[in-house]
Amino acid sequence: MLVIPLVLLISLSGSVFPAEVVVKAADMSDNSAGDPFKEVWNLWTNGFIGEVFDFPENGVYKFTVIARGTKAFDIWPEMKVLCNETVLFSSPVASSRLQEFQFTAKIEKGICKIKIQFTNDGFDEKKKEDRNLYIERLKIEDNGSGLLPRIVPKEEAEPDLKVKKELLMKKLKEQTEKIRKGGLEITVLGKDGGIIKNAGIAVDQLRHEFWFGTAITSGVNTFDESTREKFLKILKENFNSAVHENALKWYGTEKEKGQFTYGDADKILAWCEENNISMRGHCIFWEVEEVLQPWIKKLNKEELREAVLKRAKELPERYKGRISEYDVNNEMMHGSFYKNRLGEGIWKEMFQTVQKSDPEAVLYVNDYDIMKNETLEEQYAAHIRHLIDLGAPVGGIGIQGHFNGALNPFLVAKSLEVLSKFNLPIKITEFDINSGNERVKAEGLETLYRICFAYPRVNGILMWGFWEGAHWRPKSALFKKDFTPTSAANMYRKLVYEEWWTKAKGQTDDKGKYSCRPYFGEHLVTVTTSNGKIFSKKVSLASAEKNKNITISTDF
Repeated sequence: MLVIPLVLLISLSGSVFPAEVVVKAADMSDNSAGDPFKEVWNLWTNGFIGEVFDFPENGVYKFTVIARGTKAFDIWPEMKVLCNETVLFSSPVASSRLQEFQFTAKIEKGICKIKIQFTNDGFDEKKKEDRNLYIERLKIEDNGSGLLPRIVPKEEAEPDLKVKKELLMKKLKEQTEKIRKGGLEITVLGKDGGIIKNAGIAVDQLRHEFWFGTAITSGVNTFDESTREKFLKILKENFNSAVHENALKWYGTEKEKGQFTYGDADKILAWCEENNISMRGHCIFWEVEEVLQPWIKKLNKEELREAVLKRAKELPERYKGRISEYDVNNEMMHGSFYKNRLGEGIWKEMFQTVQKSDPEAVLYVNDYDIMKNETLEEQYAAHIRHLIDLGAPVGGIGIQGHFNGALNPFLVAKSLEVLSKFNLPIKITEFDINSGNERVKAEGLETLYRICFAYPRVNGILMWGFWEGAHWRPKSALFKKDFTPTSAANMYRKLVYEEWWTKAKGQTDDKGKYSCRPYFGEHLVTVTTSNGKIFSKKVSLASAEKNKNITISTDF
């Protein structure tokens, strides 16, 4: 398609644009780094947002982008608007208040992928100024014909995209069958030691080895009795693992210096232990200065180092043998407080001190935007390699998964390909999709879970909350405020408790044997003889075993 950019419109005298199509930035179908922020979309890390349009005719169209910015180093953010990677317009956004940026461009009939790009990200560490671009909406007006461009679904805009996605999903299903199941051979013997032929066998899954988890809000400890009962019932019925949302963070355990409050964290952990729900620890430290308690920021260098090493020692000691893994220092790619104050070596000391306090715990890095940015997974890989080179005992890779719309399955898969090369366990630590479109949420959940479940290095997915009444991004919740399930909740149940849930049935052969391929985890094997006698036994099959032969000796 030929695209001819025209000049920025200062005056539109003589031009008439009677019809328009308006798309809010938060509703655009394509985005990289960024997040909804109040009435706008906050672009960072040189991110972009975009939408695909089908223009009905050749002609001149008027474009209006409503945007504002924040500056760093006295430089405002730069914005580019592109159609099919051809620049239509570029300008600094030199205002902290929303402004209209207007231009016209000659567009040929057909598909135009509009992208609004942030190009000069920057952060002034000294002044704590963060250069960001905020987009409120895009408006396109016609040239008087009344014919407006139509928003086009991605599959229609890229005809081979649907085929590529179908091929990817087929490959993922094949991989899942190979890596998430093992061989189980059951031999049934009678009380006298003789084989039992033609006995009915049922293998029913009780629990997955793979972590299907959620964050748990501290609010659970203060809910009224009815709300708490409903919340915990859903938690227990849907998840086999969990993480403290905020209760274990430093501000959750020591808001004021020397005043320790582990009550919320302890209560959540105790309930999870009572209900056979595994827990991970999030997080011992958080590298982002904005979230730290004021008293920490006031410490001098020696006092800060002492406080850091004290927490790195005492928290893992407190939960030794109860919490199996930790995010040691959250979001090191997006913050630098401890590094700036104490030097880069403090990162290594954090990991080494935690490891010394609990040698069995797996120590994770954890960061965001990895699965929705074209290059960030490579930067994350370089960051992890650097930590390892420093001597930090990194034992696992945490990938946050906070999305705001439709997922790009190819970016998700690419990130896992890159990070799997470390041969370390990978967890999706904080998954949600902040969209009011239930179809987008359900399809996005299915896409992410299918991809991650098919990669052998991925050992779990934890969503960052599940109930609208206690969710940091309420639109992301699987269950509404009245606890009714959304389409995404139904999709989650369909995958985890139907498609990926072993329910095998058959009979023993002439040698008293029965074989099947269950998903790794715990199962109940039930034997029913021809005369109606029933015998049951719990059996576990771990991925480390791959295959297992068991003998069930009945008492009849």
